Amino acid sequence: MKKAFLIIVLLIVLGGVANAECAWVLWEQKTYYTIEKGEATEKTFWLIIEAFPQYEQCLERKKMLFVNIKGIAASTGPKVQAVPFELVIEHFSDTASLHHHLKCLPDTIDPRK
Repeated sequence: MKKAFLIIVLLIVLGGVANAECAWVLWEQKTYYTIEKGEATEKTFWLIIEAFPQYEQCLERKKMLFVNIKGIAASTGPKVQAVPFELVIEHFSDTASLHHHLKCLPDTIDPRK
């Protein structure tokens, strides 16, 4: 009985250590919305930006990228709507827009699936 208890405790401890050592991946989701000939289309792409050993590092990079994208979009003329760590860019045309979404996820999660 004591052996079984020790094995369970060991598995729990090792599982916790393994989870603490995961990497964090900064993902960018880009969704393009277009209207052509009265029909709406949506295309979504996920891009890996960078991986980090700590969650806080991923958040810092996410903030920097958010500010950079927002600045570039604002300087090129389209209408920019920002919600924390999301960015909607409406191009000059009334028929197209681009949505950026930045996420920090553990390396064990792939948002494309």
